[in-house]
Amino acid sequence: MKRPDYIDLSSKTLGRIVSNPYTWAPYLPIAAAYAFFGAPYWICLCLAGLVGFGTYLFWKRQWPRLYEKTKVDTLESFLEKENDTLEELIQELRTAPPGKVKDLQNTLSSVHQLKKSIENKIFSDRIITTAEQDVSKLVSQLTLTMCHEVRHILALRLQGKSSLQPQIDHALQALEEAQSTLNKTYEQLETIINPVMPEAANNSRSQIESVQSKLQDRIEHATAIRDMVQSSLNHQQLDQLERNVYGNDSKTDNSLTETN
Repeated sequence: MKRPDYIDLSSKTLGRIVSNPYTWAPYLPIAAAYAFFGAPYWICLCLAGLVGFGTYLFWKRQWPRLYEKTKVDTLESFLEKENDTLEELIQELRTAPPGKVKDLQNTLSSVHQLKKSIENKIFSDRIITTAEQDVSKLVSQLTLTMCHEVRHILALRLQGKSSLQPQIDHALQALEEAQSTLNKTYEQLETIINPVMPEAANNSRSQIESVQSKLQDRIEHATAIRDMVQSSLNHQQLDQLERNVYGNDSKTDNSLTETN
């Protein structure tokens, strides 16, 4: 599952134009005149050229609006699938021993709701700016990183070794800080997307850059923690522990890995 890019959006927008009756319907009378009434071909070609030029001018004016609508619809559909995958992971956590997973499940559920709340605010006006796209992507990346951390924390807990507790505590702290970052992102987006005062609107760009910087820092920090936790388990141990908890495959984990 790959986040839609400019080429993907352009091709989808062009596909909507081609399939729209405004594109092909004007040619039907010309085709009928030639096929059924024997109109001279050169007249039909001239008329078709005029219709084609008019159609081109029409869609040229409509392109920005149609492209924006395609961008919103495509990104919204992508994020819905991403959130469904996260929901599946939360449900999978219920198969783990309750005493070792309840806090992790609560954290992931809270983060999931925060992610959806941020996205709902971004889509509230049905216009997605480049800055909002960047924030949405960073939020997805941070959420994905937290999902991996949760799985590794659970794997460490299942080993039952007291020597691993400091690393577990460190990773739990990283989860808490990441959740706090998402909370602050949500609070700041309220002002950025719906500024009440002109001064707030003028400062929105600097605020969004601040949000992006904080999210990026948190992703880098969380990734470092994840790598540290992962280093405590060799690949064979990690695979076996995850099979014990999630079964013989990890479809949800693979789907999440491909979101960025």
